[in-house]
This record gives sequence, C-alpha cells and structure tokens, in this order.
Amino acid sequence: MNQVSRTVTVFTATYNRAHTLHRVYESLTAQTYKGFEWLIIDDGSTDGTRELVAAWQQEADFTIQYVWKENEGKHIAINMAVRMVKTEYIVMLDSDDACVPNALERFEYHWNSIPESERSGYLSIEVLCQYENGELVGDRFPDELEDSNLNEMRFRYRVRGEKWGSLRVVAIREAPFPESIKNTYVPEGIVWMRLSRLFKTRFVNEALRIYYVDQPSISRGSDRFRWDATGYLMHHGAVLNDLVGYFNTAPWLLFRSAINCSRYSFRQRISLAQQIRNLHNGLARALWAAGLPAGYLLYLRDRLSK
Repeated sequence: MNQVSRTVTVFTATYNRAHTLHRVYESLTAQTYKGFEWLIIDDGSTDGTRELVAAWQQEADFTIQYVWKENEGKHIAINMAVRMVKTEYIVMLDSDDACVPNALERFEYHWNSIPESERSGYLSIEVLCQYENGELVGDRFPDELEDSNLNEMRFRYRVRGEKWGSLRVVAIREAPFPESIKNTYVPEGIVWMRLSRLFKTRFVNEALRIYYVDQPSISRGSDRFRWDATGYLMHHGAVLNDLVGYFNTAPWLLFRSAINCSRYSFRQRISLAQQIRNLHNGLARALWAAGLPAGYLLYLRDRLSK
C-alpha cells in the first residue's frame, strides 16, 4: 500500500453498478496524485459488487474502504461517508463515471492556491465535466468570476450543466441530508443551497470529470421510488423560500420551482391551504398561485404515466 499521507477521500455511493464501477477504479489507479483513499458505500447491491471490490483491495496501490449497508438511498450514504472520513477534503465520484489522470492533483493545486488562513470560508473547488468524447458538459464559469457561491452561479449567472467539486469535510458537516426520508430520491441541491449561503466556492474552468450518460440517474426501478416526490418537493420548496431574491436574474427558474412545488404537493396529497402555509414569503406565494394550473396539469400527467 502507498504510505503517502492522505488529504482527500474519493467517495463513491453505489447500487448494483458492478458493470460500471470499474471506470472509477481505473481512473483512480491512473491518478498522478497519490494522497487519497477510496471509500465505497454500497447501498444494498446484490450484483457481486462486494466480490469485485475485494479483488481490487488486494491489488490496488491505494487504500480502498468498502462498507455495505441496507438500501436506503444515496443521500443516506453521503451522510454516512461524511461522518466516516478523516481527511480534510472529500471528492464525490459517481459509480458510473471517471476522472482525468491529473484530477486530484489539480484539486490539490487549487486548494493550495487559497491562503491557508482563508480556507475556512470556502466550501469547495468546483470544476467542469466532459463527456467521453471530450465535449464540455453544460456551460463554462464566467472567466472574470473566480470566487462566488453555488447559488450565485446557478441563479444569477445561470450557469447550467453537470459540475464536480472537491469539498471541505468540515464545511459539509454543517448541513447533512435529512435522514427521516429513505428509499427515495433526494436532490443534492437541497444541501448545496444551504451551504452556499454560508461558504464561498472557487470556480475553475478545467474539465476534470468524465461524465457518462449510459446509465439512469435513479437506479431503483420501483413504482414507489418513481412516484414518491418528497425529495423533489423539499428541493423546490427550498428554492422558493430561500432563493426568491434571485427572481430578477432567474425568473424562469423560480417560476419552474413554483410549478413543481404544486405538482409534487399534489402527488403527496397536500392540501392547497397547507401548500400556501409551506411558503414563507409573499412573492413565493404569488409565484405558486400563478403556476398552480400548470402544476396541476403536470400532476395529472404524472398520474397517467404512473
């Protein structure tokens, strides 16, 4: 095993991805920076993932820690990883993706470019993603904007597309995912929106993650998982309640969340009166009212497709 002092944990949550997990392993094996360990939290796989990882543990020149748990959802696995890691930084790499050979080296470089006395004010280093063919995923960050936060980048500068980050572990411990919700999809934006109000992010226009689109993002296929809208409702409710101040720069994003707020409320059988009470400011309620017809139509479409 490599005895280099570890500064970063690469974390992968997986569920029945034995056929794609090799992408992560192979890209980590090729890393030019060796000060890392790989933590895999298996969210209940039944496809031979355990045996595959055991073989890698015997041959890898870096530490691989593997934990199997009952299936509860990716957000629960993330919370577990954040509690477990002992390194300063964590990089979350999906079980069907990969990264370029110098990805961890570049993250280390960019963290070191921030004066040590200022790092406590940062959440992450955020970089770009590329497809298998090298094409950029989504938008570049504004060249003139190095330090900002994730909310500003999304709602003021309207940067779209998949991105990737190296996060300070101490910072993300400030806002864990809700663990009362299990076996359903919880958008990660729920946490990143909260943390972006507390910390800055450094944005770097380097494509370091290789993003594959051959696998669905929701790997559980049950009707209940597809229909349960608890996580989606939390996400869009948080946008309306906490980020409505961005209405002037991103009106459509706010209005879309208003539509989805009613849509997913109907799916959860929440009354109109309670939907109004769940919104905490006048503009959010006005947007909700304007989007109510569209939200109800989308709910009806969901019912038909179900």
